[in-house]
Amino acid sequence: MITTLKVISKVGSDPKGQDLLVEIQRTLGIRSIEKIRTAKIYRLEGVSKEQAHQFAKVALYESIDQELCTNDPFPGADQKIEVSYKPGVMNPEVASIIKIAKDLKVHLKAADTSTEYAFFGNISKEKIKEIVNGLLVNDTVEQIVEKEPKTLIISGKKVKTKTIPIRSATDGELLKLSGDNLFLNLEEMKVIQNYFKKINRDPTDCELEILALTWSEHCGHKTFRANLTIDGIKKESLISRIKKTAKYNKNIIVSAFVDNSGVIEFDQKWAINGKVETHNSPSAIEPYGGAMTGSGGVFRDILGTGQGAKPIISTDIFCFAPPNMSQKLVPPGCLAPSYLLRKVVYGVRDYGNRVGIPTNNGSIHFHNDFRAKPTVAVGAYGLIEKKKAKFLKPKPNDLIFTLGGRTGRDGVHGATFASGEMTHQTINTSGSRVQIGNAIEEKRVIDLLLHLSKLNLISAMTDCGAGGYCSAIGEKTKETGAVVNLEKVLLKYQNLAPWEIFLSESQERMVITAKPRDAKKINDIAKIYNVEVTVIGKVTDNKKLVVKYKNETVADLAMNFIHEGLPQRHMMGRSLKRKIITRNPQAPNKIENVLLKVLANLNVASKEPIIRMYDHNVQGTNALHPFGGVNYDGPNDGAIVKTDLTKGAGLATAHG
Repeated sequence: MITTLKVISKVGSDPKGQDLLVEIQRTLGIRSIEKIRTAKIYRLEGVSKEQAHQFAKVALYESIDQELCTNDPFPGADQKIEVSYKPGVMNPEVASIIKIAKDLKVHLKAADTSTEYAFFGNISKEKIKEIVNGLLVNDTVEQIVEKEPKTLIISGKKVKTKTIPIRSATDGELLKLSGDNLFLNLEEMKVIQNYFKKINRDPTDCELEILALTWSEHCGHKTFRANLTIDGIKKESLISRIKKTAKYNKNIIVSAFVDNSGVIEFDQKWAINGKVETHNSPSAIEPYGGAMTGSGGVFRDILGTGQGAKPIISTDIFCFAPPNMSQKLVPPGCLAPSYLLRKVVYGVRDYGNRVGIPTNNGSIHFHNDFRAKPTVAVGAYGLIEKKKAKFLKPKPNDLIFTLGGRTGRDGVHGATFASGEMTHQTINTSGSRVQIGNAIEEKRVIDLLLHLSKLNLISAMTDCGAGGYCSAIGEKTKETGAVVNLEKVLLKYQNLAPWEIFLSESQERMVITAKPRDAKKINDIAKIYNVEVTVIGKVTDNKKLVVKYKNETVADLAMNFIHEGLPQRHMMGRSLKRKIITRNPQAPNKIENVLLKVLANLNVASKEPIIRMYDHNVQGTNALHPFGGVNYDGPNDGAIVKTDLTKGAGLATAHG
């Protein structure tokens, strides 16, 4: 049985409704709506109505300014719409509800949340549809709830491991197999085909997915590693040239190009580590989740360096088409620039603020060329003891632990998807490859791992980013080997195929290795932080990646082929002469008009309304804010945080 509860504001002030009303007027130009009210809807399955109401009073609303409704809270509304995440999309609120219920010994089978929007005023169904499509619902991950669900429990058919007949496949069949999921070219597919011909068997679906993931542009950096011939002259690969930068200022570099982030010396005891990555493709189809998980991912990269660093700064660079661009200029299948801007900013804001990491550096840029795909670069910096900052390698017989969030289908094929081209079909075919982050879970994971690091219980650590366990375990144990038991992985719901469990990119998960003798201590500490921890495998010494599901071996590959078998790409180029354009502009009659025009340009205008959304004071370390001056509204060239509240040392951040 499902009990549905609605929570509304008592006093009538409704920030969420007011925010949407302003957005409708500003973005869509619809001014016939008088007001919008919202209700938070909770659905609880597996308990009686009495138990559900009692649980709601304790955990789901604040009686001082909110009230619980069982009937229609907005009887006079002209139109009503309920919006929820689609089944299978990670809803971070649900994870918290289930945890709270467990702590209160309330035996929920499942839960879900949604938001009801009530519109008051003269508004047609056509205008409501325009609001839904333009501002309220991203069809990739959200849906309109038309009727009460019969159950909240996700079910499905049990999926078995398949053997793919690749040895006998023609070139056309190989390309068809690569299709919209593997994103490998014919040369790469033929290398895989020859490998399995050599070992005299066909691959499982899990083995093909492992290779496609490891050889993806996202993980394999095929363009950066390519052989280059420019103007007929052979050149070093881009990545080798980039790595040469580690030779400059060698005396301050602690770790470079080997770990989840680079590390430089700060003082005699401490070092600073930094990481930036793009989340362009995910943000193009689901900007809120794409930006959120971008921030969450770089925070975990900072955390997963050496034996663990504390994230102390969040930063970002965004590039969008102008938000006032006509929808006629937006390519088919692409989201409106104003929607992208708003949701990307909200994603970075909500994740950084909730985890408790100050976002005190960033920039926003506008150009028409970003109308199909934005640039969403997110970064972070951390503080780590120098003696714990070196790249760590696990040793044979170490146990492999997973900790943090549970595993679902969210993010499957996320890394390989990033290797493909954006088309008008991308938003429809790639929705499941984007996730929604859970910042509260990440905060618990960060605190737990820093505690374990302090006690020297970690022999090696990495985050589950692109490719999930496949990349985390596969990369960390490539010089030794590993055996993984997928049936031990905690799942959000059942009936995932083994390869989906292994490659899922569900967020807020970390992988650590530790000595068997420390397993109990790790589990005991994890309970303090309310983080789930499970042993899912073991480090071996046979230089093979063996993946099992119950009594079945679903993957058995040589580490050397996984990590070294990718054929190097060859890229040809030629230099183009630059055209020098000279202009002799006329001096303007009124310089004031020119100045106003420059200041009104989106690339020059103040970004203060956005920057104020970010918490600059969390952790209590900000010594110089992004804004200064008499009224604290003048942008500073950088921000400064204290690395130690008891001392005078500070870290300045800026970018160009």
